[in-house]
Amino acid sequence: MKFFINKYRELNLGVKSSLWFLICSICQKGISFITIPIFTRLLSPDEYGLYSIYLSWENIISIFATLNLSYQVFNNGMVKYSNKKDAYTSSMVGLTILSSFICLILMLVFNEKIFNFSGLNVYFIILMISDILFVGIISLLTVRERYDFKYKLIATITILSLFLNPVLGILLVLTFKEKVIARVISVVIVNFIFSLISLIILLKRDKNIVNKEYWKYALKIDLPLIPHYLAMILLSSSDRIMIGKICGNSYTAFYSIAYNAAMVMTILINSVNSSFNPWIYKKLKDKDYDIIIKITNYLLIIIGIISILPMFFSPEIVKILGDKEYYEAAYVMPIISSSVFITYLYSLFISVELFFEKSKYVTYGTVAATILNIVLNIIFINKYGYIAAGYTTLLSYLLLSVFHYFSVKKIMKENNISRLFNLNLIVIISIVVILIGLVIQLLYKRILIRYFIFMFLMLIILINIKNVKKILNILKNK
Repeated sequence: MKFFINKYRELNLGVKSSLWFLICSICQKGISFITIPIFTRLLSPDEYGLYSIYLSWENIISIFATLNLSYQVFNNGMVKYSNKKDAYTSSMVGLTILSSFICLILMLVFNEKIFNFSGLNVYFIILMISDILFVGIISLLTVRERYDFKYKLIATITILSLFLNPVLGILLVLTFKEKVIARVISVVIVNFIFSLISLIILLKRDKNIVNKEYWKYALKIDLPLIPHYLAMILLSSSDRIMIGKICGNSYTAFYSIAYNAAMVMTILINSVNSSFNPWIYKKLKDKDYDIIIKITNYLLIIIGIISILPMFFSPEIVKILGDKEYYEAAYVMPIISSSVFITYLYSLFISVELFFEKSKYVTYGTVAATILNIVLNIIFINKYGYIAAGYTTLLSYLLLSVFHYFSVKKIMKENNISRLFNLNLIVIISIVVILIGLVIQLLYKRILIRYFIFMFLMLIILINIKNVKKILNILKNK
């Protein structure tokens, strides 16, 4: 233990900050996953499905209510107004409050139409906008602290919220008759407490929340990105909303269990990306293309294996997360796990597009894939049920990856780059991951065969562990 403590003390501030923000991210996603078995048993499938639909709508509405001001536009503002960082941050708080208020007014005015379309009544709407605002303020403090490598305050807030959120949620759900509203209220209360703390801290640094210059600058950069942000959320959330509309809330609950279980692997993948993205930017700048091909080959294999692992334990994972009513969701989980790999695949291509400042390609591809996903969901969920949503999402992600690949090829041609990625390996791994996702379902009642194949894969990983360490060292020393 002393050895690790000494090693930690030797780390520079930037590395410590990155480490703690990574830990916070993993903890936030991890606690959501850990509490799933609790709330699937406290709520009926219909209630849990309604709560999942509420969360999906919240993700969509948050784009309009906060304009994602804590995303890329914030980093741009930190560079442009480097001598007035606190003033810029406070103005973003003001703009977030204004946009949330406008969004609330519009939703209340059209409350009846929104209820008929989404199934969410006025109480859900008020709670949703309130929660979006609170999270938006916390996010602005988070990115502000991260920019200056300050992690202690955010780590403290994260740890406290991780404890309060599930505890208060369980207490309110057990206490009140309207269990879904109770669960939502518990989340809103916790976020309100920490948003109030965040607001006090930010306004103590600078009280001017209205600044037309900063607002104009932020909106000029941010508004063109709204279609991309919206399309990304719709691509990941529309399936659950449409399952609720077409099949019913209970089926949304079944699908959400499988989706959340499969998407846990994105924690590891995002951790890899946090190191890979700065590294590939540096190598592209240095025009060191050969090393990019070599490292991405290894990473594709590693991410492919990470995406496959949950497939072998789908029945067991679903049994842990929910009661018998949820068991059939195990059959959609392998397809969603395949989507995890494809998601990583197109993120590789997007890194190149953004480096060469071709952000319009990113928006075009995402919007087109989202429209396709919605159309396919309307056709196939009606025909084959909620499990079809997993396949339509996978197909949409596949086509999105193909689009981005050809966009990268165009960029390569414009910049006289002969090769960046190994297309043959990409195709082979993609086919293998998807085929395993399709075939493994046939083995769900043959536990020994599944476990034997899993042990074989683990053996391959152990044999190649040195190569994995080499890759991590290369990325670490970027």
